Amino acid sequence: MRNGWAWGIAVTVLGGWTAAMLLLGLALTNMGFLAPRTDAQHGRFLLGFLGAQAVAVAAPAAAAWMAARQGWRPVAWTFGGIAAGFAAVIGGWYLLNAIVQP
Repeated sequence: MRNGWAWGIAVTVLGGWTAAMLLLGLALTNMGFLAPRTDAQHGRFLLGFLGAQAVAVAAPAAAAWMAARQGWRPVAWTFGGIAAGFAAVIGGWYLLNAIVQP
């Protein structure tokens, strides 16, 4: 039954990253970059942008958890490292934005 877990891990990662790209596409569609945004556009942008970031980190983290439950340590460490790297980059970006903005 280990092949079922391998497929589950693959579907989790690829499906999660596909969902993240769709959310990012939702955030960026129908937005004029030089025109002022309406409240509805801004809300949709925040939903899509923050959702994409959350799903991009959660998908490899879930895959790492699934691999760890099966005892596949190299796979768990690989996906855990990917999730931690994404979280560090996104967290650092938010931290730098908080420091730079007045």
